[in-house]
Amino acid sequence: MRQGYLTHKRCRTASHQRGAALAISLIFLVIITILSVSAMRTTNLDTKITVNHQLKELSFQAAESALAMATTPNPSPIPLVPNTVPGETADNLGYFTSPATANQPALSADLTMTYLYGLAKNQPATPTTPGIIVSGYPLGNAFNTYLATAQGFVAQSGTHTTNRMQVVLISQ
Repeated sequence: MRQGYLTHKRCRTASHQRGAALAISLIFLVIITILSVSAMRTTNLDTKITVNHQLKELSFQAAESALAMATTPNPSPIPLVPNTVPGETADNLGYFTSPATANQPALSADLTMTYLYGLAKNQPATPTTPGIIVSGYPLGNAFNTYLATAQGFVAQSGTHTTNRMQVVLISQ
């Protein structure tokens, strides 16, 4: 009789389960799925931010390269400079170019030279044309001051960066 009672009890216990383990498992599965999707979205966003930063750095380097080319002692090509009329500009489109490689897109930079002011040889400085002291050059030289604006571009990305620097051209 005891055996029958245990068997009967075992059957009765099995018949009263309501699937609580299944419900809890489904809740955990939903939570893990939500966390996984959130982590995947965060990773995708981080990747986009990293690529955008890299393209911005490349466009900045292209603009810097154009300014470096224009300020060397013997620039090649020689940048176009405007006449000595304040505010006049000369555009040098495609002044710097770098072809695409396996690891980097093509880069280019435009250079715009804007005339600011200048002094003829032995001309005294005035408030509108301030004097300038350049190390290594004797006093009394003529100089013209320009605002060099370089815009660097990364091909097929729409990324561009503007960099400006004041440039003084000295003539004796």
